[in-house]
Amino acid sequence: MTEPQTTILVADDDPRARDLLEAQLTSMGFATVFAEDGQAALEMAREVVPDIMLLDVMMPQMTGFEVCPVSYTHLTLPTKR
Repeated sequence: MTEPQTTILVADDDPRARDLLEAQLTSMGFATVFAEDGQAALEMAREVVPDIMLLDVMMPQMTGFEVCPVSYTHLTLPTKR
């Protein structure tokens, strides 16, 4: 049986940064999903349930600093097994 692929949610409002991170992370074998701002990152996290979230600290809607506490206290993310 193969190990499940680690999913990384990347939230960054700079499309060049998203493209660079996609190229690097997928070449390392990670599954990637992307959001353009903090609010979209929270919505994506509810749908995808990422293993890791990489958050830009300066984004529109919500900064990465604002997303962190919300993701820990308000998201009900199922545990992956």
